[in-house]
Amino acid sequence: MVQDDDIALVRKTCAADAPAGSVRARPGSAMVWPDFKFLSRIYIHVHLSGEFEMTTGSRPWLIVAGILGATGVALGAIAAHAVQDPVAVTSLERASTYQILHAIALVALSGVTFRLMGIARALMLLGVVGFSGSIYAKYLLGLTALGKFAPTGGTALILSWLVVVLAAVLARETDS
Repeated sequence: MVQDDDIALVRKTCAADAPAGSVRARPGSAMVWPDFKFLSRIYIHVHLSGEFEMTTGSRPWLIVAGILGATGVALGAIAAHAVQDPVAVTSLERASTYQILHAIALVALSGVTFRLMGIARALMLLGVVGFSGSIYAKYLLGLTALGKFAPTGGTALILSWLVVVLAAVLARETDS
């Protein structure tokens, strides 16, 4: 449970230590960001009034991540309850799991403004569509020819994570 002293400390810390150019906490709000240096440009503004602010360009990626997460859960439920073939169930569950995991990753990366992270996000989206989408098309729609795109989508997912590593290596560190 968050105590009033904790909120006051966060407000004081945010006001004193927020990096130059960042949005300062408003009265009645607290600003929280992770300690990871390469993610230090992610700012999540938690307002006590229930408002939510985000960095410029985050909104489309958060919308995409939300859609991917919701459809991943729904398609996982379909796989678990409506599909009889055990091979199809296993493949659909894997596609759903990868989709949900990458939706979460897109949320985490949505506020990072480093250009390489934009490439990583795009590769993640293409990878989910290619990998998970081709599996859904094969087993739910009977479009077996599209199943060939799963390896390409999987490769895009792998590349997206390697781009995240590259971005972390190349990003300059700040004391903020």
